[in-house]
Amino acid sequence: MSKRIITPTDASLEAQLKAAQKANAPYVKNLMKGLVNMISDRKGWTSKVREAQLTNKSTFVQRMQNAAKHMKVAMRTGVASPGSVPNQVLASLENISTQFGDEQKFKEFGNLLASARGEGAAALDSKAVLSGFLTTVVYNYVTATSRWLDFFRSVTLANDEQPELTFDPMNKQILRVRSIGVDGGLELVRPQKQGSITRIFPDIIRLVTDDYEYPIIDPNRGDVRQEFIDLVDHAMAIAEAINDYLAALIQVSPMPSSPFVATFDTTNADLSLRHYLKDDRVNANNLPTGNYIVLPGNTSTSTVRQDFLNAIIKYAGKWGVLADGTSLQLEAVHVASADGYGWLDQVQAFGNQTITPVSGQVFANGQVMDYAGQQFNWVSDNTIDPAQGIAYVRFNRPVGEVYRKPGLDQVFHDTSTDLAKKNKERMAMASHFGVAMPKQWAPFVLAIKYRS
Repeated sequence: MSKRIITPTDASLEAQLKAAQKANAPYVKNLMKGLVNMISDRKGWTSKVREAQLTNKSTFVQRMQNAAKHMKVAMRTGVASPGSVPNQVLASLENISTQFGDEQKFKEFGNLLASARGEGAAALDSKAVLSGFLTTVVYNYVTATSRWLDFFRSVTLANDEQPELTFDPMNKQILRVRSIGVDGGLELVRPQKQGSITRIFPDIIRLVTDDYEYPIIDPNRGDVRQEFIDLVDHAMAIAEAINDYLAALIQVSPMPSSPFVATFDTTNADLSLRHYLKDDRVNANNLPTGNYIVLPGNTSTSTVRQDFLNAIIKYAGKWGVLADGTSLQLEAVHVASADGYGWLDQVQAFGNQTITPVSGQVFANGQVMDYAGQQFNWVSDNTIDPAQGIAYVRFNRPVGEVYRKPGLDQVFHDTSTDLAKKNKERMAMASHFGVAMPKQWAPFVLAIKYRS
């Protein structure tokens, strides 16, 4: 995003240049860049360069005059709203044109740039003057907003610790756990029986980021490697890689091994294949039949609606009180960002319409935040395909565990001679993580298909 900042013009040349740069007009930036190109020479400041300063001065002044004309046109056409700021920008452009009409002023600015590239106190003073130029970085990069790690419990391990899952043999529950294998693929972890206890040990795998290549020396500015190293966030790259793994494990479409099924397995002779075991006194008709719900009445354009909210509340309520004395509570609904505000299509803002407590929330927030005593937290995810029409509901129970060993993280710097000859270095990072998804925790997450 860009930000326009301008200060009142000053009689000094430096202040006028600052005001022009702060105007943030593309042509102003191009002119300033052109000026640097006119009066700089990588081989040093020679008399020939100084002659070029004076030779090209008239071209620069002409460009500044043209810029002033552009500003006038912009103000006249409404591109730049008339007011004090555009007037100051215009005045700055015109004043710079006048000042650079003076050959001595043009030459002084060239010498200022030359001094700033040197060393010592004089260079610092020159840099202090030039640092007044405000550089506005304009960007429009859309980042991914997926948060699949939120569905898991995060566990930090010591370097020599190994994750372990077990179960209470008293209730005869046998675990079946899916994990990421050492080859990066999905695997079923085989249990290891030790006496009366059965243990499962998920694998820890190693992730390595792609090599990041950066320059070492800038002929004009010197050693710039740290400047480029500071731009790289390898920890974020690792986190995104882990998030992508988890997305593949959870989402309905990418993998058939996702935790969602239309019908829970509750009768299999192999107890490890059952989604849950129940007390004989519990009537199975009270419990949910599955955690993948297809809403009736879906169409190719249907979106989130009242049936959607009802399905979430009913699913959680059907479990009643769990073994630890708690109940399943809604934490968030992850939905494609294209449908995050689908509620707006279901209310009429104009005309004769009675405003209900629910429609009033849509008018106020764009979404239903409170319904049937349940608070709804919406996570608009721009990585979920809206064509699938599937939302993922997160409760207060994890669907699995994610393991990290930060003590084993490594950062690699490749400073080989061959790279240095090309004025380059490389760096990368390695980290270690594991994941475990017990089949018996699958009911703690819900997928709802709201579009056909």
